[in-house]
Amino acid sequence: MNLAGALACVILFGLLLHFTRIIPNSRAVIARARESIGVMRDPALDDHAREKAIQAHSLGMFALLGKLCLGAVIALGVPVILLWLVARAGWLDFDAVMALMLDPWFIAATVVIAIVGFRLARR
Repeated sequence: MNLAGALACVILFGLLLHFTRIIPNSRAVIARARESIGVMRDPALDDHAREKAIQAHSLGMFALLGKLCLGAVIALGVPVILLWLVARAGWLDFDAVMALMLDPWFIAATVVIAIVGFRLARR
């Protein structure tokens, strides 16, 4: 039952990563940072125009930071809270499931399966 709980947590985490759009938002942060660097290097802009453009980019990056933080809290917190509730109901051992999820072999297997899954999903 502990293995089922651990797998359910990992699957739910992956689904929540998708639905909270953490990966697209992190790519948007990188794109926004590159745009900011482009603004700083643009010789056609004077200092005032650069400052205005960088301020606009920084506001956008703060908004993305908020989305990333909220998404991370949801993606990490919801599975752990559900696991804790199931453990409180007596269906599994919370500490044993957490120990299993922190086991290097479980992590390695999960990473390999996730990479294969992502690659298959891209096709």
